[in-house]
Amino acid sequence: MFQIRLAVEEIFINITSYAYAPGTGEAEIRCTLLDDPPRARIRIMDSGKPFDPLARADADTSEDALLAREGGLGILLVKDSMDDVQYSYENGKNSLSILKQW
Repeated sequence: MFQIRLAVEEIFINITSYAYAPGTGEAEIRCTLLDDPPRARIRIMDSGKPFDPLARADADTSEDALLAREGGLGILLVKDSMDDVQYSYENGKNSLSILKQW
């Protein structure tokens, strides 16, 4: 559960910080629980600026880059902690879907 909460928080913070900047907007979160094997799929959608976080190279985690605070660590955390992460842009909406199996 901790990994799911942290991933959703990272994604939502990115939406609130960048998708509508400098204005405001809405985001929608949908959660589906699946069986066999047990897992949760969370889909987060917004109509902000189109942005595919998976298209970027993974963040540099070297000491120099971390000290320079270059960014990109949030999506790396999401990718590393989830079993599947998918992005799409459809009907004017960003959609990021994460899947966690337990």
